[in-house]
Formats: sequence, structure tokens, C-alpha cells
Amino acid sequence: MIKDFMKYQFRLFMTALALVLTVSAFPAEVESADFKGEDKEMHARFLELKENGTPEEFYEFAEKYGAHLKKKGYMMIYYKLKNNEGFYALRRNMILRAMQAAQELDEEIRKNNATQYIYLATGLMGDIYAVTQNRAKAEEYFTQALVQVGEADPKFTMRTYQSLAELLCVKDAKKALEYANESLLLSRKTANVEYQALALAMMAYVHFLNANVEGFNDYYDQYMNLRSTENASFSHRYDNMMEIAKLAMNHEYIRAEQKLREGGVRVDSSLVGIRIVTLENGDNKSFQAVKNRFLEMDSVRALMQNANLDQMALEQRMMEAEKFSMTSQRLWISLIVGLILIFAVFYVLFRWMHRRVLQRNLSKGMTLEAEPDMAKSEVQVNAFCREVLSDFKKNGGKDFQVRFSSQLDNSLTLTTQPDFLRQVLTYQLGKAAKQAASGYVLLRCEKQNGQLVLTVSSSEPSYTYTISCAC
Repeated sequence: MIKDFMKYQFRLFMTALALVLTVSAFPAEVESADFKGEDKEMHARFLELKENGTPEEFYEFAEKYGAHLKKKGYMMIYYKLKNNEGFYALRRNMILRAMQAAQELDEEIRKNNATQYIYLATGLMGDIYAVTQNRAKAEEYFTQALVQVGEADPKFTMRTYQSLAELLCVKDAKKALEYANESLLLSRKTANVEYQALALAMMAYVHFLNANVEGFNDYYDQYMNLRSTENASFSHRYDNMMEIAKLAMNHEYIRAEQKLREGGVRVDSSLVGIRIVTLENGDNKSFQAVKNRFLEMDSVRALMQNANLDQMALEQRMMEAEKFSMTSQRLWISLIVGLILIFAVFYVLFRWMHRRVLQRNLSKGMTLEAEPDMAKSEVQVNAFCREVLSDFKKNGGKDFQVRFSSQLDNSLTLTTQPDFLRQVLTYQLGKAAKQAASGYVLLRCEKQNGQLVLTVSSSEPSYTYTISCAC
């Protein structure tokens, strides 16, 4: 069982919890009760206490209201009331109480042979594991709940698809998009504008995390078109996230970061922040490394939580002592997760700083020292330089005369890291082209004092950049 000893974990907890609570409100529509007179008064009181009551007030009234519903035979409403007792516990980080509510609901449904409602208990277990960040267990329960519900409760089905999409957006983007699309299709079929908005935003978010500009823009445009209808049911839950992602996709990184600091993104803000930085620096490798750390954390959480939940089963009669008995284990879990996160953040910062240093060095001549994680290979120098010049002309150097001069034999080879060398030469050719008001840009290859020297220069005004490397 994981709680908020660290700021990051608290943010993750509240992100997952907010999704659960936004879409799990006690249903306004009912099947059996007419909600007049005493029924209406008790229902209104229940909703009031769910939002503003103390745990003692809420559970005392919930017991009274549940007995009233059972006496009148409103069993479907009764089961959803019990389901909301679990959500109330989640809202206040009472994980053990929420699990007890789910188990009691499951047992009562089976006892009454009302298994058509068993999906409520299964879905609640999925929400519990999602909030406590055991993604594997959460996925298992949500998938099972979808099978159980069938076509009986479209809103529950859409919410579960949404939960699965957010759950898997880092681990498996393809599956996340499939689940979000299922929610979108069902929301359109049932004319549910609220879930159309949620599904479109989730699909845009997954594409944003994967730096898919075309996919993001497609769903962003659909989201904005739907919002422009000003339908009262439209969910504005992800408005801030969509605005931040759009700014980042449009290369307005500073504005995106400023907007992110204002809060209210309703998804994991740390992940969004790292995505913005890696987009700015064109460093997808670092973001992939962060995603891998997230998955590693899932494994740690799953192992530790399984042990915690086994122990909690033996402590059901010791609820009041739970905070004391579990503190040490929660602290160790937080420390482990925190260390993994710190490592991931420092890795991204290191890559960012390395690129900043590289950009400063690119303004001066330098000895070629490539990045340590790029593979080396042997290239023919003249052929390689001609290829770089050809690509440069195709990708923006058409307005300048580009020349190549070499004193080297065509057979001369160099063992280097081609991707890195290509980046350096392309950057300097671009810079030389910007410096030159007219004239030409020249790439020259020669040997000086036993070293291979590559020089990029422009004619007017004069600009020169030199790379030296052993050959």
C-alpha cells in the first residue's frame, strides 16, 4: 500500500484518484426508485455527506440509507451505494477501508445471486489498484470488469476503457489508444458528449507522450471542435493538459512550461514536464529511459504491495492501528521509488546539459569527441561529406551555392560515429549559410600535421569552423 510520503507520489495518487472520483459519482439516474419524498431527501443527504461529511457521519448515514434501500427492494441502487462507499474511502486515502468495501460488495452480490452487478465490485478493485499504482493488478481487474458488465452499463464501460487507457499510456501506447478509441466509439453511439471529450483528450495525450505530431493534432482538432459546440455535458477535465501539449507540439516550450507550473493538468505533471524538455532538445532516448524507469517502478510497487495486502488481510480487525504498523514499510517503498525517480530525472538533466555544452562548442572549432552512446563505424570521408552536403541542400540549403573541396584520396576512410559527425557538420553548414548574406558555403577536407581537418566556411562575410580528428 503506497501513500504520499514524497511529493511526486502524492501527485500521482491525486491524478489517479481525481479520475476515479470524477466519473464515479452516485448516479443521478435510477431504475427502481422515483426519488420523491423520503427517497429524494435521503439521496440528497447522501450526496451532501459524500462531498462534505466526516467519515463518521458518512458511514453512519450510508448504513441507514442502505437499510432503507434494501427494505424497499431497490437493490441496484443499494449496490451502487456500497460501491460509492469504496470510492469515498479512496478519496480519503483509506485503502484498507476501500478494499473491505469491495470485498463486502462482492460477497453480498454473490450471496444474493445478483451476479449481473458483480462488475461494480471488480471495477472498484481495479480503481483501488490504480490509485495505489499497482498497474498490473489494476489492468487485470478492469479487463475482467469489462467482460462482466457486457452491455448493461455503458457509462461504466466507457469509464473503464478510459481508466485502462490512462493506465497503459506509458507501458503500451498502442493498447492505450485502442481502449480510448473503444470509449470514443461507445460515447458516440450513446451520444455521451462528456465521454467523447474525455476519450479524445486521452488519445491526444497518448500521441503527445509519443511525440506523434500528426496523431496529436488530429485528436486535438476533434476535441476543440466538440468543445466549440458549447454542449453543457462537455467535460473540461483535460483542457489545461491539451493546451500545454499543443504549446509543446508547436515548439512553444517556455509557454508550455509556464502553463504546466500553474497546475490543473489532471494527468501526471512530472511526465508531461519531462516530455516537454525532451521535445525541446530532440532527445527521445532520454524520454524512453524515463518510461523504462516508470515500468521498473511498477514492478517494485507490485511486489511490495502484494506483500502489504497479504499482511492487511490479517489485520482487518486492527484498522485503527494500520497507520502505525505500516509506516515503516510505506517509507521504504517511498525511498525506493524516490531513488529510481531521482536517477531518471538526473539522467534527463545530464542529457540536457550535455546538449547545451555541445551547442556552445559548436560555435567554435573543436576536436571531434562524439557521444559515448553512439555506435562507431568506418566511413569514406569524401563520399560521406558529399552525402552530408546533398542532404543539406535538400533540407534548406537551396538558396546558397554549396561547394566541396578535398585534398584527400577517395579511398581514405575514418573510423568515427557518423550520426554525431553528420549533426555537427549540418549544424555548422546551417550556421555558415545564415552568416552569408551572399556568395557561397564551402566544406573543405584536408590533412594537416598528420590529422584530418574538416572546415566549414562562408564567403561573405567570412565565417570559419574547423573540426580536427586523428586519421
